[in-house]
Amino acid sequence: MWPGHFLGDPSPQVGGSVIGGFRFDIFRLALNLGFTFREELESIRSQVGPEFTYGLAAAVRVHPVAEIVGEYSGVTSFGQRFDSEAPMGLRAAVLLHFGEISVHVGGSVGLAYGVGQEVFGLFGGMQFAPEPDRDTDRDGLNDSVDGCPGDAEDMDGWDDEDGCPEPDNDDDGVPDADDPCPDEAEDRDEFEDEDGCPEADNDGDGIADGYDSCPNTPEDMDGDRDTDGCPDTDADQDGLPDETDQCPQEAEDFDGFADEDGCPEEDYDGDGVPDVSDECPEEAEDADGFQDADGCPEEEGGRTRRHQRGR
Repeated sequence: MWPGHFLGDPSPQVGGSVIGGFRFDIFRLALNLGFTFREELESIRSQVGPEFTYGLAAAVRVHPVAEIVGEYSGVTSFGQRFDSEAPMGLRAAVLLHFGEISVHVGGSVGLAYGVGQEVFGLFGGMQFAPEPDRDTDRDGLNDSVDGCPGDAEDMDGWDDEDGCPEPDNDDDGVPDADDPCPDEAEDRDEFEDEDGCPEADNDGDGIADGYDSCPNTPEDMDGDRDTDGCPDTDADQDGLPDETDQCPQEAEDFDGFADEDGCPEEDYDGDGVPDVSDECPEEAEDADGFQDADGCPEEEGGRTRRHQRGR
């Protein structure tokens, strides 16, 4: 016997416990099993030594801030098992939760009056338990700084610090999953708008759309007004399309001779006298040394034949 030791032990103790819990809707259930290794001692009426501890608790939430809790617990020595001297008891309490603070009041009653087991008791207390700064969506940003704590950030290099996934980074209406240019907004100019990429030069003619008068039709680069971005179907503006105009850069003179070829005829009769000064543009000068500059052939006797060209 160890006189004078009513509480505590004169020698070191070693112990441990395992605790498990389960939660379902408004119900909670918990179980713990433990052990203590210590030197055997004799008290006034009992002998104590190595022992098992056990407990079973259940709780039900009856209000958003209130729970009712019941617990059964006991201790049994290795040798005693569950005899009448092994302490056992019941406890019941009401828990009230106010944010990070909770208070409880309750009572206990002994079922077997071993060493350390009260016959009846009342208890109460207060707890302060700060909520941990969790990362609910596991995106690496704690809930306190996460704009969308329930939706994981997509970490695509676009506004990743806000904690919210961006399904359309550039807000062009094309989802990033289908957008080859997720960080560049589609320019919505009715040219390949579904691909999600802006087109700086829709028609690919080398003239940026902002300066291109015909952004969806390529310039034909024929040397005629090539800087306006519009194809010129009649470069010389003689009314004949370039595709059929044999002289697309020279306007037809529409003199009634071969006007459909698109080429101006400067010397219709080919006599070396330009039409503009040829008095007989449709009759070749005979170049007989007599008035050859007028472009008209001279009949015998020196008379000049003059004919009007049909118009």
